[in-house]
Amino acid sequence: MTTPLTEAEYAAGLALYSLTKTALAMGAISFTALVFYGFGLGEVGWGLVPIVGADLGAFVGQLLNPTDYPGLEGVAVTNTAAVGGAGINLALKLLNGETVTTDPSASQPNTVLLVPVGADNTTDEGKAKLQSWQVDGLDPLWPLGLQIDGWTTYTPEQAVACKGPGE
Repeated sequence: MTTPLTEAEYAAGLALYSLTKTALAMGAISFTALVFYGFGLGEVGWGLVPIVGADLGAFVGQLLNPTDYPGLEGVAVTNTAAVGGAGINLALKLLNGETVTTDPSASQPNTVLLVPVGADNTTDEGKAKLQSWQVDGLDPLWPLGLQIDGWTTYTPEQAVACKGPGE
């Protein structure tokens, strides 16, 4: 095939086109960030952004530690291991012929929905909730949501003391 461009001219043109496209995209994004979010390119750097995570002991500890994690803002959301205990409770109720109230807004019939709980470290109420979730002796990689109101009957202390097979 014959072309009026050499390979070097084609490569240079492609590079110039790509750089122009990148510069225009960065300009549009920077303009949008400045206008809608008040963020300028002069503020670029290593900053902490608000984050959301599971209610693991270590993460909640970081949210509550402004000395070691200054500027960290976030929300811990229950991602509870207690759902297994709630499931056993539900199964036992059904096996015993008890009536279980299901959620009419669920996408499937006969469904019980558990509502996750979130707590932030930016308000006094959120910090108090995070503090209340702390459990002494619990592995920091375990979720702190050890109880589900109306579905579990054990205490956090009992959950910590519980041993699995071979322990």
